[in-house]
Amino acid sequence: MGSLKSQYDFKAGQYVSLEAVIDGADVRRSYSICSPPESETLSVGIKEVKGGKFSLYANRVLKVGDFLKVGTPEGRYTYERFDKGSIMIFASGSGITPNMSIIKTALKNGGSSKVHLVYGNRTPKETMFLSELKELKRTYSERFGITYVFSRYNEDGALFGRIDRGVVKKMTRQFGADEFYICGPKEMNDIVSHTLEGEGVSPSSIYFESFQSANTDIPKEIKTGDSLVQVTLNDKILSVKVPRKKNILEILLKEKIDAPYSCQGGVCASCIAKVKEGEVTMLNNQVLTDEEIADGMILTCQSYPKTPLLKIDYDDV
Repeated sequence: MGSLKSQYDFKAGQYVSLEAVIDGADVRRSYSICSPPESETLSVGIKEVKGGKFSLYANRVLKVGDFLKVGTPEGRYTYERFDKGSIMIFASGSGITPNMSIIKTALKNGGSSKVHLVYGNRTPKETMFLSELKELKRTYSERFGITYVFSRYNEDGALFGRIDRGVVKKMTRQFGADEFYICGPKEMNDIVSHTLEGEGVSPSSIYFESFQSANTDIPKEIKTGDSLVQVTLNDKILSVKVPRKKNILEILLKEKIDAPYSCQGGVCASCIAKVKEGEVTMLNNQVLTDEEIADGMILTCQSYPKTPLLKIDYDDV
């Protein structure tokens, strides 16, 4: 049991993949951990989404005693700074989930560090963790500040609208911070990060994660035909024919190959592999750095083979 427990040690901000059999099919999704690492509890927050197969199941069907497959913690959106530096968090909707773990960790272990949360939602009623955030505010009143931004509700003390350039400038100039964490839809993440850089914040001090995959319509320039993809996985080499208008991961899963994956939207990094030979077209990437891409790293859920032969390695990442 001890060794299993150690496999599920996590850092503030990480996520796990959950898998369940829903309507006879295996469904896997990524959900951020909202509990702090020292709590001895691994909790996730799942907000019900209209049409969301797993979120509907989790909120309406799943009950105590049911079994789920739970992957080990992953993710690069982590807080590990336990000095006196201050942090500012921009979160929208479900983007608060990993930040709950970060906020609790920073307040408990961050010495005299201050945390300011800028939190966007449509209304207070739709705001995840609202009561828990208010309790944290009461407990750490000198070190924890919250600015609510509501797009469909006017409330005293809150901003009306969305987290846009004006809000980002106002918050950074009013409160400032040493490091910035951003989690929301890609559009919001881009606005916040670009505005912060325009305000003189170093990109190395900005961390972000998306909870919503970007549009991945297949570009017309991706040609028809097939590629032979040679896959190294768990010290085995497998060869699969992949249509060039299909992403690599999709075909591997169709062929019952147990390739790593979670979100299938280019936002979680579970499906990273390294190109050893050949080329791919990668559509959506919200995880890999330019240096990692230059080193051959790809997200297989977003990568389409370009060359007749493609060799990728899941083990060398």
